Amino acid sequence: MTKVPKPKLTDREFSRLADFRYQIRRFLAFSQAAAEAEGIQPQQHQALLAVRGFPADQKPTVADVAERLQIRHNTAVELVDRCISEGLLSKSHNSPDHDRRKVVLKVTEHGAKVLAQLSAAHLDELRVRGPELVEALQAALEIAEKSSKPRKEDTRARYGVPPGPTQEELEQWAIEQWQKHKQDDTKLS
Repeated sequence: MTKVPKPKLTDREFSRLADFRYQIRRFLAFSQAAAEAEGIQPQQHQALLAVRGFPADQKPTVADVAERLQIRHNTAVELVDRCISEGLLSKSHNSPDHDRRKVVLKVTEHGAKVLAQLSAAHLDELRVRGPELVEALQAALEIAEKSSKPRKEDTRARYGVPPGPTQEELEQWAIEQWQKHKQDDTKLS
């Protein structure tokens, strides 16, 4: 196992990191409450969004849901089964490679209605709380930049997390999303 150098953080830096975690938890708490208010579990909402958010030229499978939600395959199977039994998702064996073992998922009409409600609520929450979340993310990224720089893959591997986007990719994505939502708000005004 690779040893990750421990950065020496100031009280202010700890405070900024704590604020970042707080902003994430606050958004996740909102998301959980919104899903439950719509009569579904938070993971069901995440599964709906993962399936619906897949590129149009790809057909999402249970394995894709497991990857997107960062859960084990057997947990994803159970989650998808619950979504199907509640009429949120449907499945078929219509995979592009004709492998009958692969189950292709699709959001049902009922699932689409629930997802539309939740997505609108989440966008409203991001319009209100987004600036605080982005500010906290930027502060955390500044701390990460000036702290000792272990390679991200080493850090992720240490904690058993698969490789993901780079710090720069995440920061660029967050800025693009925020700008997109600001443009959407001006169109609505």
